[in-house]
Amino acid sequence: MKVATSIVNTAICVCLAALPSACTQEEEFVPVPAGTNIPVTFVSAPDDAPGTRVTAYSRWQVNDRIGVYMVEAGQSLAQGSIVNGAANRQYRVESIQNNRAVFVPATGSDTIFIPMRKKVNFIAYYPYTQAIDKDFNFSVTNLSKQDVAPPSDLLFSNMKEEHIGGTYPKNISLLFRHQLAKVKLNINRGHSVPPLSNDIKVKIKNVRIDPLNFSLVNGIMAIDGAANNTTLYAKVSFNSSENATAEALLIPVAHAEQVSAVVEINNGANTYSTPLKSSDGSLRAANTYNYEVILGDPIPIDWVHINAGAFMMGSPPDELDRMADETRHQVTLTKDFKMSKYEITCEQYASFLNQKKIGSNARDYVDDFGMQDLIKLDNPNMKWENAQWKPVNGKEKYPITHVTWFGAKAFADWMGCSLPTEAQMEYALRAGTQTTYFFNIADTDKYIWYKSNSGNALQPVGEKLPNPWGLHDIVGNVHEYCVDWYQANLGTQPVTDPVYTTPPTSNQKRCHRGGSFTDWSQRYHRSAARSNAEPWGAFWNVGFRLVYVPE
Repeated sequence: MKVATSIVNTAICVCLAALPSACTQEEEFVPVPAGTNIPVTFVSAPDDAPGTRVTAYSRWQVNDRIGVYMVEAGQSLAQGSIVNGAANRQYRVESIQNNRAVFVPATGSDTIFIPMRKKVNFIAYYPYTQAIDKDFNFSVTNLSKQDVAPPSDLLFSNMKEEHIGGTYPKNISLLFRHQLAKVKLNINRGHSVPPLSNDIKVKIKNVRIDPLNFSLVNGIMAIDGAANNTTLYAKVSFNSSENATAEALLIPVAHAEQVSAVVEINNGANTYSTPLKSSDGSLRAANTYNYEVILGDPIPIDWVHINAGAFMMGSPPDELDRMADETRHQVTLTKDFKMSKYEITCEQYASFLNQKKIGSNARDYVDDFGMQDLIKLDNPNMKWENAQWKPVNGKEKYPITHVTWFGAKAFADWMGCSLPTEAQMEYALRAGTQTTYFFNIADTDKYIWYKSNSGNALQPVGEKLPNPWGLHDIVGNVHEYCVDWYQANLGTQPVTDPVYTTPPTSNQKRCHRGGSFTDWSQRYHRSAARSNAEPWGAFWNVGFRLVYVPE
């Protein structure tokens, strides 16, 4: 889940462009008598900036005002380079012809005359203001209250044009480009969330607002003093009790700075928040960033609350079937968390793919990892049919498999949750026990699906007894992805809230836990048993469940 000080509640989206020295074929040329200064009108170029406002109607409108400077060709904008006193002349949109705005002088005294056979540059911007300082800067302010008065973008064009052979184009093209980023949020009501209120509020926090200067000389946005991270209120359009749209203009953020903004949505007495991220960690000028936001759970999920606590992770040296990577150490988890009661099912995953509008290639952008495969296309439990994803008939309540680690993470991110850490997984699996298994070995078939009782086949979720904390299939049926990179040696020292987000230098694999229906040996049913696989792999016996930490 994107000013001139004399313009009240108006933001500037400044855009920089260069027009080629040759005119377009659509332009009409008129003869000019020798020694005549030429009165000029302008027209927006065919590939002009797509919009001038943050609101839904964002095209040029009649009586929109631009400011224009005429300077000597090849010269920067300066007091000494302005030709014929044409400084900040006001032009207005007289008409819209073939989706192009035609600009004429706002008054007779605003008319710009081009000297005969004089090479000039035209510098134009929108919206017009008199409040340009002596160094040709705009003060970019008033971005914070976009809910009260939706701001306009300021568009900026820096072009060269030359009188050629005694004629001149009747309308000179101005090519504008935006210089702020635009963010658009499509907000939908999720499962178990109250209907959207008609006074829903949307804030974007931790964003740079003002004071900033934009230079008409070099087209650079310069920070005036220390950067500030504050809150802006987005323009919200209430569409129905199920949907609303929010739009805002944001100062561009370079990749090196990274986007740290957070969207906060106030719907009546309820507040929801989600990070505002882009594909490369930046917000680029002239780009519109579209986000789908679902309040609450977009898909119904049953949760089990798990209290914070400490336990011994790993296995003692004398445990039967123990592996070398199970070094025993104390782990303290300081925060309560909720874990999904069941493994995520094919039905739930298909709903995610369809709500996200994932196409038949099953690929999507995954935060921090770019475009990735989410599931294996020849999935025996899922199919692409009639332009949507569906579980194979009868497989709705089976756990999703043939899903990559990236596909599991994408689902978790979309739900506003995460995959469990390996420590959370073992803590929840053990459910307060410190024995080899959380169940009595004689009761194995009551609690888990494995090779001997599953027929070496995947089974529906929730058909076996839960562990003491109410989690079904926490062992058996499918292995379950964890968020951590696999570490072969977890050490023996006590740790608090461990999570391994930095990959090792070799053997870069992701952890998964819990054993599966394919296991013939009880080695993998043990609470300390660990497994791992490449994150891009999609396996017939690996799925996942979710966790989230309540605020």
